[in-house]
Amino acid sequence: METLLPILRRVGLFLTLVGATLSLWLMFRAGQRNESTLLMTMFTIWVALPFICLVLVEMRSSSWTPVARLVLYATMETIAVISVIAYSGILNTPDMKNAFMFLVVPAFSLAIIAVVFLVGSRMQPPAQ
Repeated sequence: METLLPILRRVGLFLTLVGATLSLWLMFRAGQRNESTLLMTMFTIWVALPFICLVLVEMRSSSWTPVARLVLYATMETIAVISVIAYSGILNTPDMKNAFMFLVVPAFSLAIIAVVFLVGSRMQPPAQ
């Protein structure tokens, strides 16, 4: 597993970057008729925040156990993919407002990231 971690790290970081880019693009596309600069700025920060947190957590994870880092990389990949799917509108019901997914997905993502960070940072590598 130790030899796979650098590859999984690169894949996780790449998908986080792609996920953030596509998520912001989909958000701007969904809000293209919105004339409020303040609201679009707030949504931009809110949608980008989980991806920023993923990168910050990844930067702090070097002392984590291999299993904890594996979970982090899987979380990075999962959040990136699920965010793009949710923001694309595929999961929307006919009566759902456009903003709903852009409000809920970052909140759930941040909650998952917080759990991964708390558990990962508490796991200590075996003493040598």
